[in-house]
Amino acid sequence: MNRRYFLGQSAAAAASLVGIALPAWAQGTSVAAPVIPPASSSGFPPYAGRPEVQAWAEAFAQSSGWGMDRILGVLGTAQSNDTVIRLMQPAPTGFKRSWKVYRSRFVEPIRIRAALKFWEENARWLDQARERFGVPQEIVVGIIGVETIFGRDMGNFRVLDVLMTLSFDYLRRAELYKSELGQYLLLCEENGLQHGTYAGSFAAAIGIPQFIPSSIRRFAVDFDGDGRIDLRTSPADAIGSVARYLNDHGWKTDQPIAVAARVAASADQIKQMLAAGPLPSFTLEQLTAQGVQPTDPVPDDERFLLVDLPTGDEVPEYRVGTPNFYAITRYNRSFFYAAAVQDLASAVRAARKPA
Repeated sequence: MNRRYFLGQSAAAAASLVGIALPAWAQGTSVAAPVIPPASSSGFPPYAGRPEVQAWAEAFAQSSGWGMDRILGVLGTAQSNDTVIRLMQPAPTGFKRSWKVYRSRFVEPIRIRAALKFWEENARWLDQARERFGVPQEIVVGIIGVETIFGRDMGNFRVLDVLMTLSFDYLRRAELYKSELGQYLLLCEENGLQHGTYAGSFAAAIGIPQFIPSSIRRFAVDFDGDGRIDLRTSPADAIGSVARYLNDHGWKTDQPIAVAARVAASADQIKQMLAAGPLPSFTLEQLTAQGVQPTDPVPDDERFLLVDLPTGDEVPEYRVGTPNFYAITRYNRSFFYAAAVQDLASAVRAARKPA
């Protein structure tokens, strides 16, 4: 049976998104989203007449069974968005990210109070997600809190405009966004949605949990059982979808996320360990031999990664990450993001009064 989805038609500000990292400069900054523009100011020619768009449409027609007139009719309603291009640019020369600044924007009293209210109002769904998917309540709360402040800031860019802009006018990640464009058209087709009226972030993330189209189609769940998946107005569906996403990406119940580390390794050793990326690759013995010592107990039979959290020219904060830290980076591929989720979750858990 086809699942029905409901995408948000209005929102407030851009956040991050499932499976794609924000540009480096935005991982320590706060970006406000403009209202949906009435017309393009980019100077690019209309999409439907562009050869590269027609070539993509032909390929999509072959894979989807859509007619060319129909595809180009939809794509021709899109407008290139200069703001999207600007927000996706690489970091300016000399820019230095700050973990301390980034963390302070997410782990702070207003967001913690909002998290406690969200938990209280949705305890039933959070408990069910914990039971079904093994993901602690505070982690789901932490992700939704970092993403959209519990639905307050879901983004106000037309998703079709964003996907067309990033597919054909900003080529740095064009192939990825061309794939998401196809996923979005199929998502709308499956559920009778109007292609040009739905809003999201400047990177095409949608709803309370900020899922990109492919993640909606693959991971979103109808957690409240009302017959449709509504990521804009249903906290239950958002909660269940986040928990399922983490579970499907290897979440291990009752395992830590990351613990602080004392690092006595050389600069070259640190560089080599960080080059291994977010996939847990090192045994505890290997980390210790390289001069990395967790300050709290971690499972002896697990593999780990080294997490660095730099702040300008200061000595970075280091953590030893587990497969659960890796699972959070599949949501947004940024160490800053995963560490902020962990810290917000810990702060909310500590502030919550016993039931």
